[in-house]
Amino acid sequence: MTVTLNGKLNRLLADTRFETLKRSKLTINSFHLNHSREMDHSSMLAWLLNPDEGHGLGDRFVRRLLIECFRWKHANSGDQARIEDLTLSTVHGYSFGQAVVITELVIDSGRIDILVVDPMSEVVIAIENKYGAGESGQQLKNYKKWVNANFQTYNKVYVFLDAFGGEKNVEPWISLDYSWITDFLEEVTKFEDVHVRVKTILTDYLKYIKDEYFDEWNKYDRDMLVALYHSHKEIFEDKDIRKLLRDIVDGDWHWQSLDELFSDQKYQMEKWVIYRNIEIFEDLLNVHHLEHIELELERQDKGCEVELGKSYLNYLPSTWKKSVTSTGKWTAFCRLKVVDEMCKLSVHILYRNLDEVSRNNQANDFVSGLGVKKYREAAKTSSQPIASDLPLSDLREVVSVVVDYGRRAADSSVNT
Repeated sequence: MTVTLNGKLNRLLADTRFETLKRSKLTINSFHLNHSREMDHSSMLAWLLNPDEGHGLGDRFVRRLLIECFRWKHANSGDQARIEDLTLSTVHGYSFGQAVVITELVIDSGRIDILVVDPMSEVVIAIENKYGAGESGQQLKNYKKWVNANFQTYNKVYVFLDAFGGEKNVEPWISLDYSWITDFLEEVTKFEDVHVRVKTILTDYLKYIKDEYFDEWNKYDRDMLVALYHSHKEIFEDKDIRKLLRDIVDGDWHWQSLDELFSDQKYQMEKWVIYRNIEIFEDLLNVHHLEHIELELERQDKGCEVELGKSYLNYLPSTWKKSVTSTGKWTAFCRLKVVDEMCKLSVHILYRNLDEVSRNNQANDFVSGLGVKKYREAAKTSSQPIASDLPLSDLREVVSVVVDYGRRAADSSVNT
């Protein structure tokens, strides 16, 4: 007997794992309610860096930042003895309780995201806080020139902070990602003397960073979601149902579309069931798409490596020389993400430790290799998609485009 869509949905709703996952999404996070951008992150970091703020952590965050700078110096040069005249022992011995923190400091040559100045210890820290795009090497040199001119007698520390782990080979800038921030937040939220309201803010920010930048799921939830998908995958293998899901996802953001969708009496109850549980259905549909993309990549490019995230996958072609940063992350890879109501694929090329020329050459090479005018022009940074209009309706052809690029790029600067 043929099972109707309503019957399939009833089976899914009756699955205890569905209700468990639904409950896990009920937690309110203030940072998700107010979607953060670069400036908002800078404000949050400045709040943590300011020892006089109400978090009650004093100068712990400033000290931790400087310790991480010494760790980076040791990992990249084998020498952690000093940054200018500043040593690790003096960092442990100094008090940074008089530090002043300035955000979005406008200077002649641009805008410094965060500047920390401590007149007592005579330390100044310039921080560029980016997520993927970053500043040009010349811009960083201009910031350094301004700081040198205005704080001649101070020990100067230059930090390039990128949530996605991008690194700048511009002396004397120190490249850090957000992993040390998550470590710090995980530690201090366990302190008994941290006020409960502060702990809530820090916990929310920690979860927001992990969700947004590290794409982390609780492993238990991840495994449960995948298992739930496999138990009810016939729902998502029906192209008409997938279209219905995409229409509801689209309508969620555009009331006119949603109103038109619900005015059609077909599948009325099913539409409401999906709409009221849209986040879980989106996650299940993501699993569907990503698993199919992963299988097709592995079929066309035997020996490749794939890392599955929450809403995207990272792809390291078999022809690319595998190299990693000091934190164990791939230096260059493709990121594939399902977009546009889950019917298209965007492709990002992410680079770490590559100079600007190499990045631009790789981006241009990718676009010229596609040979199709409708594909978006190359964005010269790792934070923008190189192609954002690849239709998932022909998955085999789309994956072949990405795999072919990986093969053509094997001998180019991405592997040097």
